[in-house]
Amino acid sequence: MFLTLGQYFELFVILVALVLTAVFLKNIGRIVQIAGIVTITVANLIINIIFGLVAGRRRHRRHKKRLNDFNNNAPNGSTIEDIPEEQEVKNQETDEMSTLEWLSSYIINVITTAWECMVLLVLSAYYVTETLILSVTPTAFRSQKSLKHKVVVITGGAGGVGQELAVRLATIKAKVVIWDVNEKAIENAQERFKKENLQIYSYVVDVTNKKSVEKTADVVKYEVGPVDVLINNAGIVSGNTFMDLPDDMIEKTFKVNVISHYWTIKAFLKDMIHRGKGHIVTVGSLTGLLGTYKCCDYSATKFATVGLHESLLTELKTHGHDNIHMTLVCPYFINTGMFDGCKPKNMAMLQPKDVAKRIVTAIRLEEVFVTIPSFARFALPLKHYIPAKLAWAMMFRLIQGPQAMMGMKSHQEEFTHEIVQKESNGGTDYLQF
Repeated sequence: MFLTLGQYFELFVILVALVLTAVFLKNIGRIVQIAGIVTITVANLIINIIFGLVAGRRRHRRHKKRLNDFNNNAPNGSTIEDIPEEQEVKNQETDEMSTLEWLSSYIINVITTAWECMVLLVLSAYYVTETLILSVTPTAFRSQKSLKHKVVVITGGAGGVGQELAVRLATIKAKVVIWDVNEKAIENAQERFKKENLQIYSYVVDVTNKKSVEKTADVVKYEVGPVDVLINNAGIVSGNTFMDLPDDMIEKTFKVNVISHYWTIKAFLKDMIHRGKGHIVTVGSLTGLLGTYKCCDYSATKFATVGLHESLLTELKTHGHDNIHMTLVCPYFINTGMFDGCKPKNMAMLQPKDVAKRIVTAIRLEEVFVTIPSFARFALPLKHYIPAKLAWAMMFRLIQGPQAMMGMKSHQEEFTHEIVQKESNGGTDYLQF
């Protein structure tokens, strides 16, 4: 059975209506904001006009009455300004105008506040509804951006999660660039890439060295192209309690896990802003949301990366760079060798492949904040809303975090061996996982 021309036209109209509705919903925040600005501006104009007319009419009436009284009673040759009471009247008028201006400003502030509250309620209803719908919608049915031919830089990309990210991204035709300080690890990774017939660019880079980062970034831009996605994944951990932490390891941990983010972001963000698009991914940790045993250095750096990430997101949003997306990923302990000896009591360590898969999905969905597992984003903030003693009791008795971390292997010997080896070769002086 064929459709008539009229029915085809009706379907076309419905399709157009659906597209316009989708566009409207996608831009509802901006539409409401513009409507608010217009409404407040118009209200301000109307209030000023009304108060101006009222005040002008009152002044005109008083001035006319005083002028009539003066013409009836004033001596010859004098003017109305010669009357002492006239200056007092002018002062009263000035005070009245100040009062009217204050009242006008107060009413405008009330209207502005009321409007902002209404806008917030509308946006709250919309965003909460949107989140609920997206949360129950299978990923396969959600719109995901394509990373085909996009240039993706991964720091710490030669091992663990970084290598799995490289493989998964290269499989979907992205132009993958891995940075790592460990030349041997890069060689091993390239062997795997060749076996799987994947073309991945690799560079030996010390991400703690600002000049090295800038130089390699320029090489990448020239040889591969402008960077579309930056994944800050490099990280190290020493695995010692606070009093056993070597001073140099504290500094190295901060340099690799935090300071390097400043150099890599600075190297690529300017181009992203110029091009009007880009994506920055910060691989944090749940220890950046909840401190734990033997992680006084590592956890502190992950808290710092969360602060850096959220502050930069605020700046980009404030200046209207909405097409530069940012994704913060905070996973549980991952089975990459960094946390050897750690024995979680309630759930197994995450596998690098699973974490890489979730990160790629988060990038394609342009998610802002991701925890792995997902329930952690709701559970961890509870520490702020329950008594501190209860929080510790839950940590020690229910989660058993300290007990799980007590067997964690110290990487101090590995770092010492790497330092000696690198210094003898004139290279960098730390091991990166």
